[in-house]
Amino acid sequence: MVVVATLGALAIWDEQLLLPSVDNQGFDEATKLISEYEKRASKSVSLISDDSRLFAATREGARMAQPMKALVLSSMVMLALAPAAAQQPVSHMPNPKLTPGDVIAVTRDELCNGDYTSPAAKIPIALKRRVFDRYKMRPEAGGYNVDHLIPVKLGGSNSLKNLWPQPLSSEWNYHMKNKLEGKLYKMVCNGTIPIERAREEIATDWTGAYKKYIRLSR
Repeated sequence: MVVVATLGALAIWDEQLLLPSVDNQGFDEATKLISEYEKRASKSVSLISDDSRLFAATREGARMAQPMKALVLSSMVMLALAPAAAQQPVSHMPNPKLTPGDVIAVTRDELCNGDYTSPAAKIPIALKRRVFDRYKMRPEAGGYNVDHLIPVKLGGSNSLKNLWPQPLSSEWNYHMKNKLEGKLYKMVCNGTIPIERAREEIATDWTGAYKKYIRLSR
């Protein structure tokens, strides 16, 4: 009879325990597996029969144990960083399936009245968080502001269908869109274009509307 540590044997005999944690389990699962691995390894000095093949396998397991543990630990780090890496930057145009645009029941005359106050003028913080969630972004993501696709001054609502995380700085940023919104509002109120058309153009392609109404008017 010989005495051998089962640390290496765990790496070989529990291969089905360790490997899935690298490929398929989440961060929490990987942590549990590591804890179980170390707990079982620490218990163990076992008496086994002097079988040369088993002893050789055990020695090989001991040699592989440390690299295997390092692989699992490195996978845990990668899983922890995955959410940040997975967050994709939002385009200057919202996802039309998530944000097609939406308006409240208000007339052109009401909007153009200087005394009108829209109920959608302020976006609650809880609602902004829901918008970030829909776009699979963290609420604390920097460089974005939850904005109305169809602006409040054109009757835009606070529906999720009209809200999106708009980049604060890019080739097409919120300053440019705000400028377009002011231009369209003036055009609607002076009768240059119907309000329905202004809403449709800014909701469909606000950058195209900017080129059409801002750049060409310079």
